[in-house]
Amino acid sequence: MYLVGCGVPYDVAFNMDEVERLAHVVVCGELSGLTYDWKKLRWVQP
Repeated sequence: MYLVGCGVPYDVAFNMDEVERLAHVVVCGELSGLTYDWKKLRWVQP
């Protein structure tokens, strides 16, 4: 639902495979100012 909240159409967001969905969530989060640690696969706490 996070992707839909970021403007991705519902059908597009729910037809992505898990890896593609994660990549899009990270991109949307980073565009919002968050930081993602790819080695630990989690968001960095400020």
